[in-house]
Amino acid sequence: MSVSWWSFETLLPALLDIVAIGFILAVMAWIAVRRPGLVMIAFLVFFACVWRLISVFYIDAFGPVFSEQLERYVGPGLAALPLVASQALVIAALLVSFRPQRLRALAVEARGGLAGMLPAGRFDLSNLAFWTVLAYVLALWIELRLRGPIPLFAGIERFDYTRQYGGPLHQRLIEWGAMLAFQLGLFMTVPAMRGGKFDLRFAALFGAVLIYLFVVGHRFSSFYAYSSFFIIPVGVLLLREGADYRRFRRILGYFALAAAGLVALIAVALIHSYTVVRGSEIDLLRFKLTQRILVQQGEMWWATYERVFVRGDWNGALAMLKLFVAPFNPSSNSTMQFLMERALPLDRTYALLTQGQTYTGGWPEVLFEIGGPVDGFFLVAVSAVLFSEFMFLLTRCMIQERYVTCFFLTPILYAAAICVVSGMLNSFIQVTFMVKLAVAVLVYVMEDRWRASRMALSPNSTGAAVELARSHKMNDTSASISSVAYVGGMLAYLGQTVRARLPLIVLGTLVAMLVVFLADRARAPLYAAEATMRLGRIDGADIMQAQSTAIHMGSAAFKRRVEAAMPPSSGGDKGQALNSLSVRTQTFDLLSLTVYSASEQTANAALQAAVSVLNADQEKLRAPIVAEFNIQMAMIEANIAILMKARETLAVAESFSPSASADPASLALRRVWLIDLQTRNEEKLAVSANERRALEARLGPSKTFPAALSDDVTIRQVAPRPVRDALFAGAIVLLALLLYTMLSRPRLARMR
Repeated sequence: MSVSWWSFETLLPALLDIVAIGFILAVMAWIAVRRPGLVMIAFLVFFACVWRLISVFYIDAFGPVFSEQLERYVGPGLAALPLVASQALVIAALLVSFRPQRLRALAVEARGGLAGMLPAGRFDLSNLAFWTVLAYVLALWIELRLRGPIPLFAGIERFDYTRQYGGPLHQRLIEWGAMLAFQLGLFMTVPAMRGGKFDLRFAALFGAVLIYLFVVGHRFSSFYAYSSFFIIPVGVLLLREGADYRRFRRILGYFALAAAGLVALIAVALIHSYTVVRGSEIDLLRFKLTQRILVQQGEMWWATYERVFVRGDWNGALAMLKLFVAPFNPSSNSTMQFLMERALPLDRTYALLTQGQTYTGGWPEVLFEIGGPVDGFFLVAVSAVLFSEFMFLLTRCMIQERYVTCFFLTPILYAAAICVVSGMLNSFIQVTFMVKLAVAVLVYVMEDRWRASRMALSPNSTGAAVELARSHKMNDTSASISSVAYVGGMLAYLGQTVRARLPLIVLGTLVAMLVVFLADRARAPLYAAEATMRLGRIDGADIMQAQSTAIHMGSAAFKRRVEAAMPPSSGGDKGQALNSLSVRTQTFDLLSLTVYSASEQTANAALQAAVSVLNADQEKLRAPIVAEFNIQMAMIEANIAILMKARETLAVAESFSPSASADPASLALRRVWLIDLQTRNEEKLAVSANERRALEARLGPSKTFPAALSDDVTIRQVAPRPVRDALFAGAIVLLALLLYTMLSRPRLARMR
């Protein structure tokens, strides 16, 4: 669509966008030139920021442009300005966290390294990691060959292959592949951290994983994400104070060649996708690429900008509810689910989410949906500081060769990085994430205290021979770290630490488990009733949309009517049961109902009454439509009655007898005329009968029906579960006591 650039109304916003985007891109370019290591550490975020800026500028400057995914026009506007401000906060946080003073102090702390504390061993960590990952990659390729068709040759979409043919190893790669890539990059960089060469065995393993992704139909996003995690340790190497900066050019040259090969692989994957897998779209290739590159990256942000900054339409309470309490699918990114619900018709949103499809974006959209146009920037700043400080912590662990801690921090790294790119927040409230975080904290403290105890063995007290041997080993870049000495030493330190407070740890854990077991066992039983409800329809259309029905059933007024409709025999905790009523959308025409109660009978009665009250409420919407259908049906029935009477009249034999004239010609004409009347009458009768059947079908059971439970109510006891709760409480207390035990010891162990 042509734009008049000489119009003040269009030129001024474009200039503002150009100045803002030019500033942030110039800052990123300065960081890339002066501190390439920082760019590699946060490459996942930097690349996403640049791409989204370009997309939003295209929408702002050349809008309105049609969005295929939103099915509407977006732009023009000034959406780039708040996005630039948000990205500037992230860059500022990274520059503050990775300021030179902190890096120099970190380099001083890291002198000596892990190789200076441990003897070389046969089973070094790198070899152990290499053979383990090699076995997994080989098994992955074998599984691909045995499971079924190969997507590259069969033209199968990656989502379809994962859902229909993907084996357990493939599923684990999709879930944990980015974290595996980070570990491969870490072990590849370990020798270079000690002044040696890169361990290219792990680069070869990473290449094998990328080729596997190419064969199973992946295109750009997986290569981009996996490579971003893989190069994080390389960025740490470049940032480390005291590194040989003369090696920078050679290192970056190697990675430039690898990046060129990766770009070529992505180009082949994209060409194959659009020409083979999606061959029907080849005529729309230019349009599809424009949408993919210039529109889809920024369309969700533009929708949020229009909604929050232009119209002031934001609801933090609703956002929190949809993100953490009642998302469409709690096991995936609830942020994009909520943003799609806000930007698309609900039936289309649920159809896409049911197929496993989500759009691009999420950060910082979700933060402004929660906090609005002002408080949203505060939330952006908080997320930026948390991300940058965590990345510095990870950098510290890599420079100081805290490999066990790095391993347990990897899931946290994935959650933090994905949060800043796609705005995924619900992963932080999962019990599994909290367990991973608690274990990571425990391991970090344990390794920190163990290393402090090793450093406490001063060379002055052990003699010059030990110092000489240690210096010789530190200068030997080929020296390996014994995995037995490393892991065994940490476990031995843990055992030594625990032994001093073993009675407290054991007794505290057992007491906590016993208390929780007895208290939980004394609780009254609690049952959960679950069922799937099919929405009511009339003439093939939903009486109420799924989301509207869920909101309606969650209202206090609806629950009061349900409580009044429940039979007296259902029990005395009706109000408590209905307060726990949870309604969640499954698809565009199915809802999931869940209610908790102290008795099975009450829980079952609550669901049945909820459906009955819903039908009674929807009857008010159905009645006018049904009345209109009844009027149409009555008119058709009356018309049919008239036509049937006319048929009987024309069929009487006397109608064909001559009346006044016995002229044969007149008689023949009269017969022809009567036959024509009969034919026309029959045609009208057939049309009316078809109209009646069509109207009956519109009101028939296949197109018009009330809401009903589509399956039997499933009732299960959810409490008390004394054994499970006792074990969970015991694990929490055990972690807390272990952490307390290690923190309560002096940081430097005394010499014995």
